[in-house]
Formats: sequence, structure tokens, C-alpha cells
Amino acid sequence: MHLEETYTGIMRIASNRDGKPYKDWREHYIDQAGLIMIFQSDSKPGKYAVYFFLPSDEYMHSSCGKLQIQDGKIRIETERSIYEFEEDQKCLTMAEGLIALDNAKLYFGNPDCMCICQKIMRLPKQWGTDMESRLYTG
Repeated sequence: MHLEETYTGIMRIASNRDGKPYKDWREHYIDQAGLIMIFQSDSKPGKYAVYFFLPSDEYMHSSCGKLQIQDGKIRIETERSIYEFEEDQKCLTMAEGLIALDNAKLYFGNPDCMCICQKIMRLPKQWGTDMESRLYTG
């Protein structure tokens, strides 16, 4: 898998394919703000996975599925689930964004991933240049 896009936003939907909201561990992530990282599968053409990092030590990710990005909505439909996020560049403070980013760096353990992330990430303007340097140096 390789990183395609990174956003900040809020998870709005975690449901089964029939649209019934999950009432399990995924429910915790609904209406939470975090860092959304979209990866494209190298082995399954046209398939993507979404990783969602909260400004804590919590994260979740989808399995591979069909991705749609339109009008500020990021939606992934997997074999069994639907996840939808609302892009929001102001949903995290700079401090929260740095925590979510550090969480992602710990998970992936690859500084090159974060350099790629910096090149394509839609950084909230209020985070300023400190965030850009943090992406490179950690």
C-alpha cells in the first residue's frame, strides 16, 4: 500500500453495508476529529484503505474497498462496511494535530511515509510552518 492523500476531518458514519450503524468498538470513533490517511492498495487495483488517527493513542483502519471523495466527504465502502468522513481543516488544534501525527508515525514507523504525507497533506493554515518542520524531523 502507498499513501495517496491525507486530510483532517471527522468520522460521521461507521455502518454495515445495509446502512445500519455499528454498535461495537467503531461507535467510539463517530463524531471524533482526527487525521485521515488514504492508502491505495498495490495488490488490488482501484482499492483503498483509510486509516484514522485520533489526537490520542487511538486509531482505526478500514479494510480495502472502493473510495469516493466528493464535496468534502470521504467515503469508503468495503466488503462488509461503510465509513464516511467529513473533511474539516479546523477540527484539530495544532497540538491535537501533532499528537495525531505522532500516533501515525509510531504506527507506521517509517519517516519516509511522513515526508510523502507532508507533500500531499492539506495542512490547516492555523498549524503554520511548525507542522511542516515536524513532519520532516519528528
